Amino acid sequence: MSRAVRDQYDRRYHVTETRTHLKGYTEYKVIAEFISKKNPQDVKEIVVWKRYSDFKKLHGELSYTHRNLFQRTQEFPPFPRAQVFGRFEAPVIEERRQAAEDTLRFTVNIPALNNSPQLKEFFRTGDVTLRSDGPDSSDTVVLPPPLIPEVVRSSSTELKEESDDFDETETQELAKIEDTISSEPSPFDLLFDLSEDICQTEEEEAANPTPAPKTLAPNDLALFDPCYAEDVDGTSPDSSLNLLSLRCEGEELTPGLPLSEEDGGLYISQATAEVQKAMESESAGEYPEAFRLFRNAVDILLKGVKDDRSPDRREAVRRRTAEYLHRAEQIFQVHMDGSTE
Repeated sequence: MSRAVRDQYDRRYHVTETRTHLKGYTEYKVIAEFISKKNPQDVKEIVVWKRYSDFKKLHGELSYTHRNLFQRTQEFPPFPRAQVFGRFEAPVIEERRQAAEDTLRFTVNIPALNNSPQLKEFFRTGDVTLRSDGPDSSDTVVLPPPLIPEVVRSSSTELKEESDDFDETETQELAKIEDTISSEPSPFDLLFDLSEDICQTEEEEAANPTPAPKTLAPNDLALFDPCYAEDVDGTSPDSSLNLLSLRCEGEELTPGLPLSEEDGGLYISQATAEVQKAMESESAGEYPEAFRLFRNAVDILLKGVKDDRSPDRREAVRRRTAEYLHRAEQIFQVHMDGSTE
């Protein structure tokens, strides 16, 4: 996936004000701004209200991914610990507000965090609104109500004739149109899931007829579907990103790049073998073993990527590492009664 295509917006995060919920806890107003790089006046906003426990959960998930990606080379922003006494006092509320804002802003320049599913879910309850930064405009652009034609009263005979003309074929056509509309990405998904498949032009689609989902590039499908098989030739320009592709049981593992010690990519074959065994263990219900194997694969990738001389492959490996960590975290939370804290 081209980062130039994905990053069409600059993101800014603000935690601006607080309010007291009816149940007594404090809520914080969180604003995510998406500013178009082509037209800075095109600003989209998502506003949500979150409590301390929501921020704490997000902080734990993001710091878990960050810690395994960067280890000790970069510190993740700290977050205040939970406390029973004094949590409604102004200094405590301000400390939490500032820490939440620092955490969100820290993710902006790290793709593995900025495009993480955890961050997307954090804002899912919010609505996308348009905001204009012009001096003569209000904060929020309110669209005019749709024009609705007046209902023409007809006799019962005319209504019956019209209903007879409206045959089953037309009903099916309308159903197809409704299905097409409902299957289109929402404004929220378009902001968080920008990809080549959504943004590419008709010429690019003609040049690359390989089908791909809207939210995941083909080389990313192997993370979630071990039986996914690509129809792309290994000598194509995109072969440098076809790493760690997992095949169905009984098929051969064929990485997209020559993996040799001289090339610096031998570690990918080792990680691929661990991931394949992890998925087999997960399918068999052996979740502790699957968790261990996923972590082994992550360790191999983190150690090997440091000496990899291919910039494209390093970027792809970092993205894959984050996804494998997320898979291991899901296994740990759902099947092993654990947490990331």
